[in-house]
Amino acid sequence: MVRFILEAGQLKKLPRSGWLTINIKNPESIADHSHRTAVIGYLLAHMEKLGKAESGDVVIACIFHDLCEARLSDLTPLNKKYLKVNSQKAAEDIFCQIPGGKDVQSLAKNKKLMAIVSDADKLEMIFQAKEYADGGNRYALAWIESAEKLIKTNSGKRLLGLAKKTDSFECIVDACD
Repeated sequence: MVRFILEAGQLKKLPRSGWLTINIKNPESIADHSHRTAVIGYLLAHMEKLGKAESGDVVIACIFHDLCEARLSDLTPLNKKYLKVNSQKAAEDIFCQIPGGKDVQSLAKNKKLMAIVSDADKLEMIFQAKEYADGGNRYALAWIESAEKLIKTNSGKRLLGLAKKTDSFECIVDACD
């Protein structure tokens, strides 16, 4: 278990590499991304009217959804075009180290839950891109446009619509009033 915890800690050190390609100097880490993905997943699960247990499963799946990147790194779509990675093998090797690891892996078989997890993952990227775009990086807008087509759930689409209308800095300033 200690090795698992230390390996998970690597995600705090690994940047979301796609942002580097559009000149974001200090992008969030994979751990940062996973945290907000879990928060969004929790909200989407409740918006989709899932029960407490299923909502918990969504959060668990969101927390662990990018854990393999501790071994594989955060590969961009361009990287994936040229590299063959075995994320399934990486997941098996990582999760065999911990109690309940098979339970975490089995969540991937639930299509309803995974649609919410996928939307949470994409929405987190959209929120991050919106923050970068609102901060002046015009290239981040392309990330929003490409990711918004991938949102599947009604709740995800509703949250996307709200995100697009909101200035990411204005809401922080308003919260201080």
